Amino acid sequence: MLDIKVKTKDFLRAIRIVENAITDDSKGGIYIETTEDNKLEFKAIGYNLFIKCYCDAFIINEGKILIKHKLIEEFLRKVKDEEVEIKEENKKIKLITSDSVSNYSLIEYEQTQDIDIINGVEYTLDKKTLLENIENTQFAASSDIEKPKINCIKFDVEEKTLKLVATDSYRLMYREVEILENDTNENISVSIPLKITQALLKIFRETTLNKVIFRSEGTRVLFKLDDIEVITKVTELQFPDYVGILNNVKVDKKVKINKSDLHTALEKVQIFVRDKKEKKDVAEFLFTGDKLRISGFGEYGSTSSDVLIVKDCPDIKIYLNVKFIIEYLASVKNADILEINMSDEISAVLIKEDGNKNNNVYLTMPLKI
Repeated sequence: MLDIKVKTKDFLRAIRIVENAITDDSKGGIYIETTEDNKLEFKAIGYNLFIKCYCDAFIINEGKILIKHKLIEEFLRKVKDEEVEIKEENKKIKLITSDSVSNYSLIEYEQTQDIDIINGVEYTLDKKTLLENIENTQFAASSDIEKPKINCIKFDVEEKTLKLVATDSYRLMYREVEILENDTNENISVSIPLKITQALLKIFRETTLNKVIFRSEGTRVLFKLDDIEVITKVTELQFPDYVGILNNVKVDKKVKINKSDLHTALEKVQIFVRDKKEKKDVAEFLFTGDKLRISGFGEYGSTSSDVLIVKDCPDIKIYLNVKFIIEYLASVKNADILEINMSDEISAVLIKEDGNKNNNVYLTMPLKI
């Protein structure tokens, strides 16, 4: 029967990682098993998701258990001891600290089949860069789980470039990430559910390793970093043709604007448009002369804010979703000046960083008023 001593922080870290696979705590648990090299292996299996990781431990007796983790996790967060003993007795486990002994019921253990992706195409990416780009792309994905083909992020690999794309059908975010290694020189195209990418962000923050292995075998993908493995099924429904969408956008009007000034103006206007019963979050954008006037009309008031611009085109008035643009601005980390490209009052608007060295572009649709 299992009897081990383990550092409290290491045990908690492992739980924080694998619990991301458990969507319903009443139907799932965390598998913990000793290994031959004085480690604990943690595994959790959720709907189309498998997560595994390890931590060091002093093993007194080998064993394997299945736990409901929430109560244990909450208790250990209150423990000041650097190390705890975890001991299995009579279908329960004891958590022994310097000043307490706690008992927890176990779930009946059933041997689980290990999941792995051995074959397939493999790429190596910088963890920090991948994390930042997923984080700054996912805002544009649909949050509606009833729309799985857009409730996801598209991962397309072409040579040394990973293309991340998200859309909710009203807007689209496109980003490019450099791949450190693509030895096979093979390209792939997969869609990963939004819930999985959100879990990945949490997991990435639990490791200091700088590189991520990304492996695909078609219907499943693996993310491996440090002592962590995350395997998930991909969304097999057809993602919108973002290449065709971006290639078909025709723009002939270009405006340059300071990101910070635009953000300040939008936040003021949003106060008046966010609670409208009709055309929620929509404001008027009038590009005239050397300024952009943003006007918001709400149920109980109105406002307008001016921002200096540089433009080389005729004046144009267009209606855009303020919230959509604010969310995009929050994702822009390395540019002070933005370029806004338009055609007319009803065609797609493209926003990108001035110079656009990274090829990132944001598309949003205007509204008819």
